[in-house]
Order: sequence, then C-alpha cells, then structure tokens
Amino acid sequence: MDANEQKKSKVPFYLIPKRALAQVALAMQVGAEKYGAYDFREKPAKSMVAYLSALQRHIAKVEDGVDFELVREEEGTVYAHVSHLAFVAAGALVMLDALEHNNLTDDRSPSGKPDAFWVGADETSQIIHQVLGGKDDEL
Repeated sequence: MDANEQKKSKVPFYLIPKRALAQVALAMQVGAEKYGAYDFREKPAKSMVAYLSALQRHIAKVEDGVDFELVREEEGTVYAHVSHLAFVAAGALVMLDALEHNNLTDDRSPSGKPDAFWVGADETSQIIHQVLGGKDDEL
C-alpha cells in the first residue's frame, strides 16, 4: 500500500487545522479546570439540552461581536482570552464523546417535523426576497 492509499484508508486527522485545534484544547482546559477532565464520561448522564444551550450562548456572543471569553482568577484578574468558537467546537466534541459512551440524556423536545418547517421557511424567504427586491444580496 503506497502513502496515498494508506492516507485514504485512515481517519484523516491531517485535515484538522492545528491552530484551531489548539484553541479548542484551550477551551477544553477551561472545562477541565471548572468541572474536571473527562467529567462528561465519569459523571452520570448529561442533559443534551444543557449542552446545546451552552453552544447557543457562545454562538450568540460571536454573533453579537464578542469573539473571546475572558477567563479570570478568583480575584478578578484576567489571565486568558479563549475563543467563543473554540468553546462551541469543544462543546460539540464533548457531546459527541458523551453520545459515544452513552452518557448523554436526550432531553430535547419532541420533534416538530423540522424538515417540513424549513422547506416552508425557505420558500417564504424566497418570496420575501422577490417581493421586497433583495437589498441584502450578500446574505
């Protein structure tokens, strides 16, 4: 098996940007300091809704123009800035790992037929764009 064949037959970890991975590791370090390393494996099942809510809070901060979480010591001295996007990635990784180890409680609300909703919402968005002339073409 040549190098290209071997590359194709293995998990392609080389595709993960290493600088981004380092930022995720820093977010994981914050979680380890707060909750303990691998608490998502060792403690009883976690709430999927709680994890999703945390991800949404970090995404909302990024959308609001806040790129970094200020990590502070007890006295309030800032000692680190960690990317909110790194917290999103770290949270998603924790959820994937917890799912893999059957340690995530699926407490989401019952499905509201999301596929039908999004098809309808997309069609409505297209109609609004056509009727109002689309001033925000970059969206």
